[in-house]
Amino acid sequence: MATEYDVQASVPTASLTGLLKGTGSSTVGTVTAPTGAVVGTTDTQALTHKDLTDATNTFPTLNQNTTGTAAGITGKTTPTGALVGTTDTQTLTNKTLTSPTLTTPALGTPASGTLTNCTGLPVAGGGTGAATLTGLVVGNGTSAMTAVTAPSGTVVGTSDSQTLTNKTLTAPTMTAPVLGTPASGTLTNCTGLPVAGGGTGATTLTGLVKGNGTSAMTAATAGTDYVDPAWLNGTFIPSDYGWISWAYDPYFAYTSFIPGAGYAYFTLLPIRKACTITNVILDVAVAGNTLTSGRCFAGLFTSSGSSGTLLSATADQHTNWQSTGLKTMALTTPQAVSPGLYYVGYFWNGTTGPSLTYDGAATANNGANSITSGGRFPYDATDPGLTTAFVSPATFTANAFAAWAAVS
Repeated sequence: MATEYDVQASVPTASLTGLLKGTGSSTVGTVTAPTGAVVGTTDTQALTHKDLTDATNTFPTLNQNTTGTAAGITGKTTPTGALVGTTDTQTLTNKTLTSPTLTTPALGTPASGTLTNCTGLPVAGGGTGAATLTGLVVGNGTSAMTAVTAPSGTVVGTSDSQTLTNKTLTAPTMTAPVLGTPASGTLTNCTGLPVAGGGTGATTLTGLVKGNGTSAMTAATAGTDYVDPAWLNGTFIPSDYGWISWAYDPYFAYTSFIPGAGYAYFTLLPIRKACTITNVILDVAVAGNTLTSGRCFAGLFTSSGSSGTLLSATADQHTNWQSTGLKTMALTTPQAVSPGLYYVGYFWNGTTGPSLTYDGAATANNGANSITSGGRFPYDATDPGLTTAFVSPATFTANAFAAWAAVS
C-alpha cells in the first residue's frame, strides 16, 4: 500500500482510468487497452491474426498437418493420401505430367503413344528414319528403311518358291534345275549330253545310229554295223529258239559221235552283243552208259588263239547224260560277257560216253585259219585223262567232229 501510495502521490493528474504505463522516473500516462486478454511477454498464448515482422522472432516447428495462416506462411489444404517429398520414390496414379523430362525411363508396353518427334527408333522395331513412308519399303536390318517402287503383281521374297510367268532371265546361273520338257532350247554350248538321251554330236542323223556309250553317236552302216533283217528272211536264228547264240542251225546236226573219254572238247560260238550267259546247251543223240559220278562236266571258256580260259563250269552231268535229248545245263556262276568268240567245252568219264549230234559235212580244218588257230571245233589233245574238273586247255587241236552247241 505504501508503494501504491507513493506512486499515487506522484501522479499529477487528479484522476486516471484504464491501462496505465510509466517509466519509473517520469509521469505515469494512459495507454489504449488491447482487445481481449492482456498477455505477458513470457506467457504461453495462441496468437490469432498477428503479423510477425521482427527478424529476430524464432518460429516454432510447424506440424505437418497445420492449416491456416501462421507467422506469415500461407498453409495448404492437406492432400488426399500420403505426402511425398521431392526426392522420395513414389508410384504416381492418376497424375497428368505436362511436358516432363524423363531420363532413361522404362516405359514397359505403353497403351498408346505418338512418336512423331522421337529419334533413335530401333530398325528392328519399325523405325524408318523418315517422317512418312508409304507403300513398299526396304531395309537392311541395321540402318533406316527406305521406300521402293512396288512391282506389279504379288511381292515375292528372294528365297520364296514362286512360278514365274512372262519373265526373261538374262544369263542366269541355275544349279541342278529340273527343266521338265522345254518347249524349245539350243544346247550348242552344253556339255555332258547323255548318249542314252539322244546326244549325237551331229546336227541331223537319219536311219539307224551307233554309239559306244561314251561319245557321240554316228550313223550305222548296213552290212558293217548291222545285218539288214531283210537278209534273214527264211533263215532261222538263235533268238527264234530263245537262245543267245549257237554254232549253227541245229537242223544240220544230223549225225552223232562219242568224244574220247577224259578229253576236253570245244565248240566255238559268236556273241554279237553284251549279255549274260546262264546256260550251255548240248544235244545227246545216244545216251551214255555207266558214266562216272563227279567226272562229267560242261563249261564256258574264253577264246584266245590256240587256247582258252575257263569262266564257269556246270555241276556234274553223269546222270543227265545217261538219257537222250536237248541238255540245257546251268553254269555254276552266270557270266556277263562282251561281244566276241567263246567256247562251250565238255568231257566225260565212264564205260560208254554220250553220243553228241554234229554236222557230218564238217571237216577237220573247217574255219580254222579264218577265225582261230584252234579251229571252230577243237579238243585238248595234251591233257588226256581229265577226271574231276575242267582246267584251262594247254593247246587246241582241230577236230573233225563239228559238235553242235548253244548258250542261253
